[in-house]
Amino acid sequence: MKDLQSAQFSAHTGYTPEEIEEIEWERGAVTRGIARYRSSLYSVNDDGTTEMRDLGDLEPGVQMLRELVSNVEPAVINAVAEAKQKLSDHKSGRWENWWFPLLSLEPKAWVIVAGKAVLAQSGQNGQFSRSVRSIALEIGRNGKLEVEFREWKRSQNEKARTTGAPNWWKLMQSRSPEIDERAFKKFKAKSKELDKVEWSREMRLAIGTKLLTILVEHGGGWFQFALKRKPDGRGFFKENVIELTPLAQSWIKGRHRGNELSRPWLVPMLTEPKPWTREVRPDKETEHEPSEYQDERGDDVGGGP
Repeated sequence: MKDLQSAQFSAHTGYTPEEIEEIEWERGAVTRGIARYRSSLYSVNDDGTTEMRDLGDLEPGVQMLRELVSNVEPAVINAVAEAKQKLSDHKSGRWENWWFPLLSLEPKAWVIVAGKAVLAQSGQNGQFSRSVRSIALEIGRNGKLEVEFREWKRSQNEKARTTGAPNWWKLMQSRSPEIDERAFKKFKAKSKELDKVEWSREMRLAIGTKLLTILVEHGGGWFQFALKRKPDGRGFFKENVIELTPLAQSWIKGRHRGNELSRPWLVPMLTEPKPWTREVRPDKETEHEPSEYQDERGDDVGGGP
């Protein structure tokens, strides 16, 4: 029956059985590529269960972070200028808690810290929102950790250069494939440098909230603030959250669909490829490469809009 159907399709379309087999073979490669990409969106836990990976670890999130740096960095630079101006103005009155932390890192670093924190959500069950307070504290904490890391790296290089003491920063580089928070704290403790950057909870909350506000206002329409009703065991309470906008969620879905189709399983061809053709136009003659969905006759061979 399958051979009969293939023969009928061949007679109807003008393709040879070998060409039809090639079309189905390549369609199967696309299907396998889609399945492989979709499986890459999940990580496997130690108990064998799977969970969706954070958006920031996936291609759409990486692309979003690149655009955030481009869009948001100028606004953070303006905030830095504002903080410097207010700090130099003795009549400015009460200091804002975000001024000093903001000046501790360059603007681009702050955008990356804030962007990674906001994108550290999986969107499991379609939920792309997090508490403003909790994520603001996370941004402040991660920024503080970055400042401590840079200061420790500087002091280790300085001590090794002036006293010949072991350079724990260099040793960490050689021992740890990935320099993360865990490795940093481990080697910092071994170097007996326990000094920490002192930022109060209010300062961490303030710098995080300031950066979240900048992300919403200058982030290209990716994020928005919202007030959500959430259960607390005795009823409901209202909580300020930051979430991805419908535009951002639609863009992410489209990006995933494009990635699925652009990463087919690579397989060898079963038949020889057709030669390129020359397209003749009234005004000029040009070399013409058929589109990925057309053969030399210009017929659709499956796929594409």
